[in-house]
Amino acid sequence: MRKLIVVLLVLIAATAWSVARGDPAATVADIRPPAGFTRSAATNGWQQWVRSLAIKPEGSQVVDYAGRPIEPPSAPAYLLDVPLRGRFCQCADVAIMLWADYNEQQGRDEQVSFNSVSGQPMKFADFLRGVRYLCTSDGSRLRAAHNGTAVGPQYSREQAFEDYLQQVFTFAGSASLHRDLSLVDPKQLMPGDIYVQPPSSSPGRMGHVTILLDLARNAQGDPMLLTAYGWVPAMSPYIPRPGSGQGQGEWFSEQGLHQHLEPFGRGWWHRW
Repeated sequence: MRKLIVVLLVLIAATAWSVARGDPAATVADIRPPAGFTRSAATNGWQQWVRSLAIKPEGSQVVDYAGRPIEPPSAPAYLLDVPLRGRFCQCADVAIMLWADYNEQQGRDEQVSFNSVSGQPMKFADFLRGVRYLCTSDGSRLRAAHNGTAVGPQYSREQAFEDYLQQVFTFAGSASLHRDLSLVDPKQLMPGDIYVQPPSSSPGRMGHVTILLDLARNAQGDPMLLTAYGWVPAMSPYIPRPGSGQGQGEWFSEQGLHQHLEPFGRGWWHRW
């Protein structure tokens, strides 16, 4: 009898999680905004691409970089069906990865470029030619060195892209994104913008990056925000569910998102 009760409780919990998710979704664009809200128009390819991101099937588990089930820090509404590229693919790195994936798929190698925290440009186009990035002897900054393998018969472009991202994940982060990206007026938000909370001296505030997947407004212009992020340790990027009073369904109100992210300190909206 005790085993039966345990099984029933598990099934009830799983069903409640499923029902709370709302309608099944195959992509971000399938996630309906709250009643009375209409999606903003996508004005460029990046915004359309973010909306086209696939959602994992219902019941998929959050896993860490080694594929082990892990409990996320907040309740997930949906999991993004994107690759989790190793233990360094954390919150800022998920945003970096998506921007890099989009531009690489469009054949725009020159747009796949990020700066390290110390300011060293890390360009995918250079990486393809054999440039690698190394710490100086005192560890204070990064430098470029022509000591790597260029793309050729023995080294594919696909492998080079994966290796390049690992270097970027290691040396870039929320601090460099906050320094380098353009600030956005919160009233002018568009899908694909990112909310960056750089590290601070306050205890426990190591920085965080949240991706705005979609945006909807009502007749008064009030926004509802659909967001996603990765975590530390690296785990499945997911769409978090707002807490009580923070939004509706899977969508955050502006104030609700600030409440949700408050533990990470002050943040700013940025645009690639």
